[in-house]
Amino acid sequence: MEETPAPEGKESLFGDINDQSQLGIGSTDKEKQRIIDAAIGNSKESFEDIMKDFNTRWANAIQSVSKK
Repeated sequence: MEETPAPEGKESLFGDINDQSQLGIGSTDKEKQRIIDAAIGNSKESFEDIMKDFNTRWANAIQSVSKK
């Protein structure tokens, strides 16, 4: 599988959004562990709650980065 290259001038867009959202996709296991903890009952969060939080953080990061 090949990734489509980012458009010129937007090469850092994913990284910028990822950093701003603090989700750490591809760079940390913190959020993965959060999902695992919820799945095995070590937290009161549901998978749906976690995904809602992820989506909110990602959307907010997109808005923040697009204003720069």
